Amino acid sequence: MPPAIARLCRPVLRVPILLQKRTMTAYKHDWSPAAYPYPAARRSDASTQYRSAAHGHVTVPEPYDWLETPPSQSSETAAWTQAQAAYTSQFVAQCPDKAMLQARLKQNWDYSRTSAPSLKPDGRYYYSYNAGLAPQSQIFRATRAQIDEAQRTPPKGKEPVGELFFDTNVLSTDGTVALKWTSFSHSGKYMAYGISRSGSDWFKIFLRTTDSPMLSCSEGSDEGGDERLPDVLEHIKFSGITWTHDDRGFFYQRFPATEHEDKGTETDANQDAQLYYHRLGTPQSDDILVVDSDPETRSSMWHCDVTDDGAWCILSNSKDTDNKHRYYIASLDQGVSSRMAWIPISSQFLFMLDYIANDGTRFYMLTNKDAPNYRIVSFDVDPRAAQTVEHVCMLTGGIETYQDVVPEDKDGAILTTAAVIDQNKLLAVYSRDVKDELWVFDLTTGERVTRLFPELVGTISQLTGRRDHKESFVASVSFANPGRVDRVSWEGVNSERAVPPASITEYATTHVAGIRAQDYVSTQVFVTSKDGTRIPMFLTHAKDTPIDGTAPALVYFYGGFNIPITRTYLLPHDDAKTRDD
Repeated sequence: MPPAIARLCRPVLRVPILLQKRTMTAYKHDWSPAAYPYPAARRSDASTQYRSAAHGHVTVPEPYDWLETPPSQSSETAAWTQAQAAYTSQFVAQCPDKAMLQARLKQNWDYSRTSAPSLKPDGRYYYSYNAGLAPQSQIFRATRAQIDEAQRTPPKGKEPVGELFFDTNVLSTDGTVALKWTSFSHSGKYMAYGISRSGSDWFKIFLRTTDSPMLSCSEGSDEGGDERLPDVLEHIKFSGITWTHDDRGFFYQRFPATEHEDKGTETDANQDAQLYYHRLGTPQSDDILVVDSDPETRSSMWHCDVTDDGAWCILSNSKDTDNKHRYYIASLDQGVSSRMAWIPISSQFLFMLDYIANDGTRFYMLTNKDAPNYRIVSFDVDPRAAQTVEHVCMLTGGIETYQDVVPEDKDGAILTTAAVIDQNKLLAVYSRDVKDELWVFDLTTGERVTRLFPELVGTISQLTGRRDHKESFVASVSFANPGRVDRVSWEGVNSERAVPPASITEYATTHVAGIRAQDYVSTQVFVTSKDGTRIPMFLTHAKDTPIDGTAPALVYFYGGFNIPITRTYLLPHDDAKTRDD
């Protein structure tokens, strides 16, 4: 798992409850478990022992552990899954409210939304945009002048800024082909992108130049679109790509080929991943095997970052969803090969490191080493410690000394992400009781300078910008607003202070027909679980909703895989036609 993803996996449970004063006029039906029994699920005698600091060894029954065996490997799981699907289909077919529900869902989703603009090396700002009901968001791009003009005079209606660059909705006629991600080369001349079919984790990598927008996809173009480069990479899953600064190619992870690719039906374990380097204009068969599969930890997966100065490759190795990885660094001075010399940073699965910036051989990283709430540290590497071995897993040892740049917050705020803008402005996002805070630090001294958007009660969903940029676009979302983008800039700011105050202006905000955010309120309460854990919960409702137990409520909660659910837009569409006071 890439560090940027693992970093978001925190043991936080959020339970939003949406209270509604008004209800839809629904048709009564006689569906009940008595009349329509649920498919039976066998209960086994299985159990697992866990160790609790408070209670010692605890035995937890797991009567449905057999369902963890995927349908492709268990006829019992397959039969139960099919029975569940048939049961659901039977209910939906008999539900007289289906058409009304579909109409309301369309109303709820029919609003234009945009991501934060991201300045790429070709000098243009790229962002995703959806007018409302398009199957997939499209990628648009705009010049600096167009971005500035849009900020001064926000566009009316559903008109995006700039020009369409990548039309995701022509990838297939049935909507089963999706764009997974994009990655621009260091110069901005090339863009690589991942395309998947049928919801599969497997995808192919295609390439094009940024002067050739993807606006059509003719039959036989292999989902990559017209006017793309001939390079096509296959057998890829759970991987982004990382370009080297010479624009010659990129690192990526791939797995052994399987018959389930592109079918969206594969449920087998992920094993024997390898890290490759692809050179533009060459067949995949010529790709360089940089790191082979780990013979001892077959579940190992590989991800790498190339530092902002292009001098180093940082390799991270995960074995499961835990946020404890192994890390190695190699110099790129001699190029990429299958015999690269690596410096061990942490040769055991002990903690997480996420690259933020570096100054030569000094690195700044986000980590949970000795800090469950995370901190930012710096450390130095010695190029003379680099070793060439048969496999990186043979390396031992690592960095012994880490200096605090931003110490751990001991009061419960979790440091979730950080980025450096304009050389030394360190933007750090904290989650405090599932509410995000954005702080500015001085990277050089670690000084906490100021908090941005102190009035925000929501989630910071995106930070754009790089160390050589003077601005960052910050996207946020709350229960009452699907999305807002603000522009934080140090451009033209003159001050003797190392980190002067930034100028902050609203760039864009989302408007939903029939919804006025000021008519709603969100409050936070806490509940205590059986083991004493204090769990945050939000209540969102119209200001005039009676809080006396009579209002219907939509309750949603989640707690699995160490993945938190942060504040997100919840309000339903509301207009005169759907009011029922």
